[in-house]
Amino acid sequence: MLVSFDFDRWKPGTRPLPANYPLTTEDATKVLNAGSQCAERLDVAMSICIVDDGANVVLLYRMPHAMLFSLDLAISKAKTAASTRQTTHAWARLMRPSGPMAGAVLPPGLVTIAGGFPLFRSGVLVGGLGISGAEREDIDVASACITAGGFDEVDIIDALRRSQQNTSEVRVD
Repeated sequence: MLVSFDFDRWKPGTRPLPANYPLTTEDATKVLNAGSQCAERLDVAMSICIVDDGANVVLLYRMPHAMLFSLDLAISKAKTAASTRQTTHAWARLMRPSGPMAGAVLPPGLVTIAGGFPLFRSGVLVGGLGISGAEREDIDVASACITAGGFDEVDIIDALRRSQQNTSEVRVD
């Protein structure tokens, strides 16, 4: 059987891109500044990573006194969110022992730890955001980042806030 593939279809510049695409360094800088300022107000030290739609790191920052491993986790969270178009919190729920994907294995480098958020503009994926270093403050920092970047609001942020108000502990398992 002979299979043909139209390689011209995938050449750069052959598909029109939305006017607000792609994620720029300036966008990532706004996101990072908003996130780090929010974290400082909350008195937490975090690592923040912004990746593009191909899960390539655009900007990465570890605040002074943030745990060393939080940097690697922020990268993994951002890459997971961009690669799967889902929050890492959603993946944690899917893969918990009683979840529908219990026992499934993610590819290397992807994680199911809350703190990863896909970044959309007008419904188009433009990147991912990874925040690591604090449990409860991740939500507020992510919200500040998403708002500053002009990205579509992620529904999970409101759901996570509600669960924090209703319980003394937010669990991802």
